[in-house]
Amino acid sequence: RNLRISVAMILELLAKGATQKEILEDYPELETEDIEAAITYAYFLVNNEEVIERK
Repeated sequence: RNLRISVAMILELLAKGATQKEILEDYPELETEDIEAAITYAYFLVNNEEVIERK
């Protein structure tokens, strides 16, 4: 999705202790699935696995 918040920003917020609920409150254009997708993307990157774009 074309959102103004990047995967890196979502991961940074989580790393700094923000909960998914807090992120969703601060960025109402996000959905739970967006946060889960960011976490999944990071998982695949650190495991050197291929990332397949979902549509």
